[in-house]
Amino acid sequence: MRSQEVVLFGSASIALVVSAILCGGLFCSVPLAGQENNQDHANPTSSWNSNAWLENEGIRAAWFGYKACTEEMVENLVNSDVNAVFLSHGFHDLLNMASARWEDHEIVVSLNERVRDRLLAVTRIASERGIHVFWIANYELEVMKPHLERLGYEKAYVEGPTRYVPAGPKEDAAALDPVFWRGITRAHGELIAHLSLEHPIEGILYDTEHYAGGMMYLQGCGFADVSFKPYLESRQIDQTAMDVPEGTRYEFLKKSGRLDDYFDYLEERAYEQGRFLARRWHDINPSLIFGAWPLLDNWFSRGLLRGMGGATPALGLSGVEYYHGSDQSESMAEYFEVKIPNLKYLPGFYPPYAYSVEQLKYHVAQAIRTGQGYWMLGPQEQHGKPEYQSALRDAYRDESLDWEKDLPRIDLNHRVVEGEGGPQLVVETQKVMSDLDDTPHITLRATESGSALCENQPMKFTSTGMYQFRVPLIRNLTNNRFLKGGYRSGAAYKIDPLPLDYLYEDSDHTKLTDGRAYGMFGTTIAWPESLDEAEVIFDLHRSYRIERVEVSQPGKLEDRVGGPTHLSLEVADVSGEWDSRIPVVSNFKLSGSDFEAPPEIGMTGIDDPRHKRAWLSWRTDPIGDRGRWVKIQLKRYRKRGSLSLGEVVIWGCFEGEIEASITQGQRKIEIGEGKTIRVPPQ
Repeated sequence: MRSQEVVLFGSASIALVVSAILCGGLFCSVPLAGQENNQDHANPTSSWNSNAWLENEGIRAAWFGYKACTEEMVENLVNSDVNAVFLSHGFHDLLNMASARWEDHEIVVSLNERVRDRLLAVTRIASERGIHVFWIANYELEVMKPHLERLGYEKAYVEGPTRYVPAGPKEDAAALDPVFWRGITRAHGELIAHLSLEHPIEGILYDTEHYAGGMMYLQGCGFADVSFKPYLESRQIDQTAMDVPEGTRYEFLKKSGRLDDYFDYLEERAYEQGRFLARRWHDINPSLIFGAWPLLDNWFSRGLLRGMGGATPALGLSGVEYYHGSDQSESMAEYFEVKIPNLKYLPGFYPPYAYSVEQLKYHVAQAIRTGQGYWMLGPQEQHGKPEYQSALRDAYRDESLDWEKDLPRIDLNHRVVEGEGGPQLVVETQKVMSDLDDTPHITLRATESGSALCENQPMKFTSTGMYQFRVPLIRNLTNNRFLKGGYRSGAAYKIDPLPLDYLYEDSDHTKLTDGRAYGMFGTTIAWPESLDEAEVIFDLHRSYRIERVEVSQPGKLEDRVGGPTHLSLEVADVSGEWDSRIPVVSNFKLSGSDFEAPPEIGMTGIDDPRHKRAWLSWRTDPIGDRGRWVKIQLKRYRKRGSLSLGEVVIWGCFEGEIEASITQGQRKIEIGEGKTIRVPPQ
């Protein structure tokens, strides 16, 4: 096979790249009209492109350097009931970095075929034994630095109270450096994405703990020009980067009361960086799973993983369990998964440090039992010992939903019927199931993303002796968490420009704009009073038949005058072509407010005395158009008041392939006919 070259995102100079970032062109989640976008193209037909296993099985993974993962090691993994392997390799291994160069305002780089072939050989061996394969890249500064210098990268600068990484200038790339992230990292992922179309590679992971002189991206790592300059411009602050040089920026932001706002800004930039990467890679293979190590509670980790997550959650690899075991895994999962929508928390163990055989068995079993799964770093020696293999097998088989041969096989029929609120999928056993002691519970997951239409829901025993379950096909596509029946979704969204404030908290985490779920933030976003226009673009990750959109907007924002504004809505298909504007209509009449809206606004709402505001409620008439993106535009119609936006709910109709699983008590029931269900367009 000849050497491959991949075009990297970039420009002829850093100045042009940074200029493009400042104007927002590189962060747009929606392609411009006429641009090619293959996000919704048909998935490759290979079996590894179903992601339903991610939640049905959970992850029980081993993280190895690819050279250590031999056929013997794969056999040891099988004997340990491991179902996934993270094959580690360096950026400089898979990419021939000496070939990286600017060419026609872009960077091109060639692939190291020897390393690629070695990785593919191990991937094939593991996949043939039923193990899911992820490729995880690590980074060594001393190897990468000469190439970054040739390409003109932006160095990091650390300020403020720090742990582990001292303040001052760094030789490593800045957390938002476009050459490394939108150049080298993007190219690496594109290479793997193309390979995954023909080889059983299920995901792309990144080890962001940079080695050989590199740094970890902690809270104080974002004070370089590449992030500070555009912040000053976006907030219209009357100082330049020269006025506030590196080394003084933390104190400047703290004294001016802008520090929290700056960290919010950095998180949104990291989010858009993650979205940029995920969209590019998903354009090649929509089924790929992404993730990163380490999962930290800071702006970089939250933003990057929030951006990488989609209909399939991003994997956040945690080291909390390295020394302390799995006792905190459940609470840590809840904490991080609320803060980072569409994240799967993965506890990690480091057997050489803290665990005897019995301790490892206990903690792995607890991680599996709480639904998180686990991964282990470099356990070559442990997996090679029979006593460790036995402990891991027992941990999984004793605590998971194991197959039981004495249970009857269930065959399923399905049909789509019209029900209250729209079409419903009816799943029913093909024959009378009178020999079941307990009510069977059903889970239905989209095979492409693994997201649930329903999860562990009791089937109803009918008068015919069949068990049946109905699930609505018109679903809320934007709620991030805690939906009824186990369904979990969440759109990615881009706010332009970034708001001034995130106000209040929805303690149940039911609002879209509470997806960030910082302590005091959520529910409502508000822009500066000087701003006349703003827009929010929602990426639904795939195309749906959009049924309707509902929007709430506050009429009172405490001490500032809020709502209502001119509001318009558009839907874009997978090509990025925006349809004609869709009108919004009102649900309620506004009471107890001194606001008067012109007739064309259709202002409505209800008083909300708890938060000193009046909610203005909007909805669309039935839409019925297919689309992947929804854009809400806000425009000022009078001099006073702030643009603001509350809850946004987008309803769409599901279509595609679904995988069913059924349990009885704590045991799985084998499904014969009807395990895979295809729902046609409605």
